Amino acid sequence: MSSRQDVEAVAVELFLARGFEQTTVDDIAAAAGIGRSTFFRYFPAKADVLWLPFDHHLDRLPATLAERPLAEPLTTAIIHGVMQAMRESGDPRGVWLRRFVAQEEQALQEQESVRWSRWAAVVAGFAAKRLPGARGELAAAMLGAATQALIRSMLRRRAGRDTRTETVLDEIERELHALLGPLQAWLDQIGS
Repeated sequence: MSSRQDVEAVAVELFLARGFEQTTVDDIAAAAGIGRSTFFRYFPAKADVLWLPFDHHLDRLPATLAERPLAEPLTTAIIHGVMQAMRESGDPRGVWLRRFVAQEEQALQEQESVRWSRWAAVVAGFAAKRLPGARGELAAAMLGAATQALIRSMLRRRAGRDTRTETVLDEIERELHALLGPLQAWLDQIGS
């Protein structure tokens, strides 16, 4: 019997090869060497192959951000919290990264947009707790959106070239420092 991770890997590969809508649960079950009922024990629906791991990551993100020390600069706290949650979500086989390419399919774009909007809102909510007033609220929203846009873009760009988890995560972390680091002085002015 295949594990949930094995079924997930097979399904993602089929989605990439055939397309999400053209791949059936029966196709996935047959390729994984399991029955339909086993598939549904692992995943309530076909789309959950793509969304359950992302939703788990999204559930974990507020905690990793909240664990950051108050004395830590806000941009550093965001980067470290986000990267910790991403490292906890990754897998050595790189299935998590290929999942982001499969999510680009038209049939999945609305679900993807909703989840990434929630992701950006989590980061913005964390930042808003550390930034006072209307300017702080605006800056927090910008931090959430910019962080989300960079990560989402890099995941898609890197998915076709390199699926080694640590390589991709290290590159994302470097780019987040380049994007957010210069904003810290401005954020310090808002916070004072």
